[in-house]
Amino acid sequence: MYKKGKNAVMTPMLAALLLLLFSVGYVSAPSASSVSVLVNKCNSFMIGKDAMLDGSVVSTQTAGCVRIWLVPAASHGRGDTRVVKGYNEYDKNRLEVAPPVRSGPTQEIPEVEHTYAHVMGDWWPIMNEKQVSVGETTLGGGCRKELSPSKNSDAILRLTDVTKVALERASTAREAIEIVGSLMEKYGWNAWQPEVGEFLSLADKNEVWAFEIVPAGPNWKKNSGEPGAAWCAMRIPDDKFAISANESIIGEIDLADKANFMASSNVKSLAIKHGWWDPKGGKPFRWDLAYWGKKSNNIRVWRALSLVAPSQNLKPDADGYPNPIKPDKKLTILDIRKILADQLEGTEFDRTKGLAAGPFRCPWWPAGTPNMRDTIPDLTGPSIVISQSRNWLPDPIGGVMWVGIGGWGDATVYVPFYAGVTRLPKAYTTGIETNFSWDSAFWIFNLVANWTRLQYEHMIKEVQKLQIALESRELNRQAAIDEEAYSLYEQNPSLAIEYLSAYCEENANRVLDTWRELAAYLITWYYDKSWVSKVHEAPDWWRALLEKAQK
Repeated sequence: MYKKGKNAVMTPMLAALLLLLFSVGYVSAPSASSVSVLVNKCNSFMIGKDAMLDGSVVSTQTAGCVRIWLVPAASHGRGDTRVVKGYNEYDKNRLEVAPPVRSGPTQEIPEVEHTYAHVMGDWWPIMNEKQVSVGETTLGGGCRKELSPSKNSDAILRLTDVTKVALERASTAREAIEIVGSLMEKYGWNAWQPEVGEFLSLADKNEVWAFEIVPAGPNWKKNSGEPGAAWCAMRIPDDKFAISANESIIGEIDLADKANFMASSNVKSLAIKHGWWDPKGGKPFRWDLAYWGKKSNNIRVWRALSLVAPSQNLKPDADGYPNPIKPDKKLTILDIRKILADQLEGTEFDRTKGLAAGPFRCPWWPAGTPNMRDTIPDLTGPSIVISQSRNWLPDPIGGVMWVGIGGWGDATVYVPFYAGVTRLPKAYTTGIETNFSWDSAFWIFNLVANWTRLQYEHMIKEVQKLQIALESRELNRQAAIDEEAYSLYEQNPSLAIEYLSAYCEENANRVLDTWRELAAYLITWYYDKSWVSKVHEAPDWWRALLEKAQK
């Protein structure tokens, strides 16, 4: 039934300015929390259906993505096999529809009779036709070095390709976890760099899970009889919000509670073997303490949790946070979108203030402070996907991917693509990072985002005014689009699928045309000619600081 529902060189002038600003209070010295923020800035939100106003299950992904494309469903014969690649590295100098795969080990596994259609990004799959979605963050916070793979190990699989297998075969998040976990245990996980774990958010139309994995060690052998990885999965309660921001979020686990936890058979034994947990020590087993030696203490986690539950009055330097957390109010797609655009405004870490933000209060100002690129606590990525799964609608209509490709969180437009679409706009399937193109959605959004950095304080207002208008139109139309698609689906599912494919294509192309016009407008009216009325000079406080620094 339908329901509405390169580190910069510090010049003497810059050094003088920094010293001056620290002394006069325009910027404060970074706290321990901000210094500890990781270089990797992938984040994934997980939101249960009772925490969303409309009852949908939501996960997000902010991993880099230049383009997306559709992988069609397929049928296979008895005895067919599928190659699982050990390497899936994006080659920035080529322009194939799908990123080429560099040479590396491969593994043939038995193929299944039918594989599901799904939408892919450059590195990770996004959502399949059964409304199963994937989000990812690298757990680069220093998992145990004793587990780092080596050339002596038989472990060959990379998580990028294994998640593709999961979305080809899984109709639920639990099935996806079982597929990823079993493949990694059997063939071994070869982490892409030492002392790194990985995190996946795996969601379907009823529930969302946090999945974390670490390698088995440098000398793991396939014939050893031991699992080739250790992993753990935790179901996010239906009324909770959770975030992974490059650090483990799974703490104490109860393996007897099969409704809410899943894990590899060696999840405890591997920790006991290395002395990271003593079962006789009187303390419960905690996944994060065993395999990372610490609780999550990340400023991005603190900020997201504080935005959804301000009543908790969380402190940025706390020894861990309540993650998952119950939001103070039920959330909407717009709420999630605002969090993803956050620049820590109004906090001691506000990125729109001080010298690091430049004269025009830009959180992305290229100059930054020394090592700023290593400590930026943003909640965004160069491309962002909000995946929404809804159990009251047929799968082709219930699954929606809100794709903000390029432009980061504050200067992009999220456009909807339904799980059942059979084609995508060419501009969203085209482009590489090393070659600007007016025909690439990624590059158009990045052009606007980068141009706003010149006079961010003024230009971002114009960007976001148009952004709000476009996204409000999409969100306001969603119920009507859903209802029309459902009506067609009852007549013939193919009619609904064509209707949604046409709508998504037309809407995305219209948004992109508007953004091209915006780019031309900003270039015209915000360029370096003093007679253009909309060009703003540097503010007096900035000029005064320059004058003092020169003296």
